Amino acid sequence: TMASIGGAGTFDGIFLTGIISVLLV
Repeated sequence: TMASIGGAGTFDGIFLTGIISVLLV
């Protein structure tokens, strides 16, 4: 998944990915 961005599947990675996804939408 894209969770690898900002972290290898860590909470930080998922959290950052969530923010990025919302911003892109």
